[in-house]
Amino acid sequence: MPHLVKVTRSTRDRVRLRRAGIVLASVQGRSARDIAVMFAATDSYLREVIHAFNDLGVCSLGPKMERRPTA
Repeated sequence: MPHLVKVTRSTRDRVRLRRAGIVLASVQGRSARDIAVMFAATDSYLREVIHAFNDLGVCSLGPKMERRPTA
């Protein structure tokens, strides 16, 4: 989690900042509905960002978020 805080404070990339904020809010225990309102995002986008972070870690916060193949 300290790395997420560092990303939110140091990055100038809006995409990376938004994704880090979503993951950080999730780690802090906020509900999906609250996070969606905070970031004006859909539930499916939240799930995509959080699952990508769980799969790929900090690399998933970049502008080209890609998921690992599931099969």
